[in-house]
Amino acid sequence: MAGGLLFKSARDLLEPRVKVRVASVVPVPAEARDGGVDRSGGGPDHPPVQAPGWIEPAPFAITVPALADGVVQEVHVLEGDRVQAGQAVATLVDDDARLAVATHEALAAERQAAVASAVAAARTARMQADVERSAIAELQDELDRKRPLVEGGGVAAGEVRRLELRMAGLHARVGAADLLAAQADAGLLEAQASLRTAEAMLAEVRLRLDRMTIRASTAGVVLARLVTPGTRLSMDAAVTEGSGLHGGVVRLYDPDRLQVRVDVPLADAARIVVGTRAEVVTEALPDTTFTGTVTRLVHEANIQRNTVQCKVAVDNPSPLLKPEMLARVRLHPTGSDESPRLSTDANPGMNLCVPVAAIVEGTDGSRHAWIVDVASGVARASRRRVEAGPSTRERFVTVRTGLSLTDRVVLDPPPSLIDGVRLETSDATTAIGGEP
Repeated sequence: MAGGLLFKSARDLLEPRVKVRVASVVPVPAEARDGGVDRSGGGPDHPPVQAPGWIEPAPFAITVPALADGVVQEVHVLEGDRVQAGQAVATLVDDDARLAVATHEALAAERQAAVASAVAAARTARMQADVERSAIAELQDELDRKRPLVEGGGVAAGEVRRLELRMAGLHARVGAADLLAAQADAGLLEAQASLRTAEAMLAEVRLRLDRMTIRASTAGVVLARLVTPGTRLSMDAAVTEGSGLHGGVVRLYDPDRLQVRVDVPLADAARIVVGTRAEVVTEALPDTTFTGTVTRLVHEANIQRNTVQCKVAVDNPSPLLKPEMLARVRLHPTGSDESPRLSTDANPGMNLCVPVAAIVEGTDGSRHAWIVDVASGVARASRRRVEAGPSTRERFVTVRTGLSLTDRVVLDPPPSLIDGVRLETSDATTAIGGEP
């Protein structure tokens, strides 16, 4: 880990930087609008809705539970750690589970031996029945040869009679041998069933031993650690509730899937629908405006706040955004003619202005500006196409589309500037005379 940090630090130091002067976008009151044209975010019939919000996982955080009762022996992760699916996050005391596995392994071995013994007994019984049948066949051959000789006096009738009695006794012995073979087969089936039961019990205790290691069900970042070594975990909800026992170990979230829980005033709630576009600004990244879309409307109002909640999924959230960060959200109701990304102001009745030095004319007549993008945690250049017009303020132009109130623009950008290059900025507010 230390080597990785040194490598990252060395890479940051060696990465080339472009020195630039930057200035903030300046809001201008409606009286200064160019040409008297209303350019406010949603138009007079669809003004934007501004509301506070809190960042949270989308669609919700995931709790990693223990799957067996036990006492926590060790916790392997802390808040903020990134985990992969299947990674161990905690272990439970497993001494009793290991003993149970050893016991059932011995029981399974005993049942396996019983099956082997039953197989041998069944085979012996069948062989004994076969021996008796061979004796019957031999005696029957002798009877078949001597019976014709009785009438001629060659063999005494008494001898033939004794052979017939022996034959009856052999038939009885074959019947007894068949019964013993059937009993042996039944004993074998019983031993095999007992073995399967023992194997199932062994699999159960092995599963319990495996569950002594609690693993993440999905990849994510640890949002909260719910246990410490010594915590007693219980799967019984009736016992867990109100008893100080726990079932969950950690809570995870996906940093690439964040949403904002927004408290929309009831007066504006009817204008917000699923699919409404939004802009999100946080205190952590005041110079970055994130876009998003309303994905859910909560069907219960808050009578104390006089609001109703909606969920805004954030497009391409920055790694610096964290759950429970406060946010300011600007919702653009259905019917707005302008995209949130191309908003012209931060508040109704305002226009945005930037210094003329921030606008670059393209060979095809298009215009663009370079902004400072800090979504990655460092300042980098990002090219934006803009629609700019004249302003009543000297050395400034009005930007109708392409910029947001929180953007900072690069003044006199060098021709060699490219997207993604790292910037070393200096504030040029004083040099341009402050607010227009």
